[in-house]
Amino acid sequence: MLHGKDSGGCARAFTVPELGVQEIVKRNGETKVDLGTRKPGNLRFSCAMGMQTGAITFRETPSEALQPQEGHRRR
Repeated sequence: MLHGKDSGGCARAFTVPELGVQEIVKRNGETKVDLGTRKPGNLRFSCAMGMQTGAITFRETPSEALQPQEGHRRR
């Protein structure tokens, strides 16, 4: 969920090039963006012009941490 507050200009255009996501953020309100199920790591985003950038960090959930990894079994 993106929260726009007095947003304007190209900053309203939330883009995630890796996923092909392009959403215009509501000027004063919430904009829902589906990023799918992500593995742990960083996902870069920017405004439409690429001048304002950032990253979202996805972390392992507690339930994933308890799952045996491929090639390893719990005893």
